[in-house]
Amino acid sequence: MKNTSWIPISTAAVSLSAVHSISGETVSFEQQAAIPPKGTARLTFSLRSDHCGYISIHLEKIRLLDSLHLFSCTKPLETRQDLLIQPRIPEPPEQIALSVASSGDTLQAVPEPEELMGVREYRQGDRMRFIHWKLSSRFPDPVVREFGVPVSTAVTAVFLYGMETGVPNFAGRLDTMLEAMSALTHAVCAKGQSITWTVSNGTSCKRFVLAAPAELIPLYDQFLHEAPSAAPVHCQDLVLSANADAASFYITDAVVQVPASSTVFTAIPFSGGAQTVFLPAGSSAETVYRTLSKSSERNMV
Repeated sequence: MKNTSWIPISTAAVSLSAVHSISGETVSFEQQAAIPPKGTARLTFSLRSDHCGYISIHLEKIRLLDSLHLFSCTKPLETRQDLLIQPRIPEPPEQIALSVASSGDTLQAVPEPEELMGVREYRQGDRMRFIHWKLSSRFPDPVVREFGVPVSTAVTAVFLYGMETGVPNFAGRLDTMLEAMSALTHAVCAKGQSITWTVSNGTSCKRFVLAAPAELIPLYDQFLHEAPSAAPVHCQDLVLSANADAASFYITDAVVQVPASSTVFTAIPFSGGAQTVFLPAGSSAETVYRTLSKSSERNMV
């Protein structure tokens, strides 16, 4: 706060409110400070949340009071800011080795011939035997064949942004699911692969291709401003109606019907189902890493 006059401000009271997008928890603050003539004062508000989501901060008003607090002048403020609370997870272990292949594999350029990718302009250092002489006759500069080796396609995953009605501690269960999403993204990207997330909230179904964990933020921005309002089965119905391909992983609050080859991470206890993994609160990231590590061990046998 800045005082541009030569008159000291004995008390400047700033009011602020904050609302959590998922839990709906609301808190209000008021802090006071004196501002010297032609001087400034800084107020610090500390906010803490036990759950992931957005905290919507509203700077409501500022009151200027005299030294005896007999008179005051109030100025409304309409400053708003959203703060994202993300899950905090440990780094993935080194032994995780993801391998995904399909007919839609892309190619990675290499200096030695493996599979033909296409042609490009000649560059200094290219081998003469790779020059495409017939095609080069049509251009002023020679062109060379470019080769590559197959690399893995993106890992596919589905996040069902829905909750069963009347469940206890729904904000905590959503935290568990978001931690699993973050852990799976970290594990995939740590291996140099991308992950394609299909996120359904029962009314919309959107797809996000992430090459780094930091790219989760735009994904969160699409959904975490509001609490889940649909049942997981309705979210899955929307995924199926969108003709989405079978995903390798699902994260959900309840067990839903998925392809037999998919692994389902769920926030509720279950009985049976070799491909269904329960996410315990507080250690869902470790559970994801452990599941991926076991899959890697099976692939190596």
